[in-house]
Amino acid sequence: MKSSSSIARSVSLITAIAFCWLMTLAVVAALPPNQQKLADANTDFAFKLVKEIFKAQPETNIFISPYSVSTIFQMVDNGARGQTKDEMRQALGLAGLSQLSQNEANQELRRKIESQTTNLVLNTANAMWYREGISVKPEFIACNKGFYQATVEGLDFDSPATVGIINDWVKEKTRGKITSMLDRPIDRMTKLYLANAVYFKGQWETPFELSATKDKEFYLRHAPVKKLPMMFQDGSFSYRRGTGYQAVRLPYEGRNLGMYIFLPDKDSSPEKLLAIMNGDNWRRITVPGFKYLYGSITLPRFKFEYGVELKPSLQALGIKSAFELGADFSALSKEPVMIRGAKQKTFVEVNEKGTEAAAVTILTDTAPCPVDINPPKPFEMIVDRPFL
Repeated sequence: MKSSSSIARSVSLITAIAFCWLMTLAVVAALPPNQQKLADANTDFAFKLVKEIFKAQPETNIFISPYSVSTIFQMVDNGARGQTKDEMRQALGLAGLSQLSQNEANQELRRKIESQTTNLVLNTANAMWYREGISVKPEFIACNKGFYQATVEGLDFDSPATVGIINDWVKEKTRGKITSMLDRPIDRMTKLYLANAVYFKGQWETPFELSATKDKEFYLRHAPVKKLPMMFQDGSFSYRRGTGYQAVRLPYEGRNLGMYIFLPDKDSSPEKLLAIMNGDNWRRITVPGFKYLYGSITLPRFKFEYGVELKPSLQALGIKSAFELGADFSALSKEPVMIRGAKQKTFVEVNEKGTEAAAVTILTDTAPCPVDINPPKPFEMIVDRPFL
């Protein structure tokens, strides 16, 4: 049996990167130029955001949806001006797209994604709730309704029922996997909330046999070895042997979407692998770099929830003015508006049948509630240590 010392260079981390966006790349291949620019920008931003969160939480199980964050900031970008807008567009990688091209590309990508998933469920939803009586510019409302299919509603923020209305939307759009984003009465200074929700449920193209799942060791860096239910499957897989890692793509029904699993070598670690990953490397690795080989994979069955306050990571990426007094959202409202909180909650379950996942990102102009909260030679890939 392997000893825990043999994996001392690993970290206690299961990092699932960008589940909502990176999985959609197979669906939206051969895109028109502006849609391709937006897809590439979202992927680049995904890795930047994941790295910042990883840096702040190096010993935590992380599961985030950068796509959800990108979408909500593309929505609010329509209300920004001046330095506030420039910083957001620079961080999101949107400098090469006009505002109209960005909105149109986002709309078309969403349509493509949702129209080509007949064998699974992949839904996104957007919303804006604002305090009754404040002035929200009609152009901003029309843009978000038209391009982002957002629910836009003025509510009595002083009524206790409003918290329930927002949480009911969250629960509905995530099929009950995330039940709330607000857990206290709304502050009297709060003017609005913007939200994005993503829900995914897919069955494996080839399910794991339940009878093959056995309790086996999973090796951690700073903790004792754990016994986890480990699923097993052998057959022909889309596989890559890279420098310092091996990787496999597990397709969902229909094969348009799949889960990529990256396992660092024993003398490497998830943080070393993540350090070399960016949008360009991702496209280089995933598009031509996988080949079908016969082999086996052993993968833990797992389920967990995660929450993160995004503001520090977004500020580190250059989105600063939006969170400060003097933020310029003059295309959103005549009244002063600034973002004081940005948080995300996620849920993921991976089992023998497939994957179910959900994410909600919410922006508010007041401090958010704390988040409660992680025949070639056949290959053999046993995911019994932290993976990416």
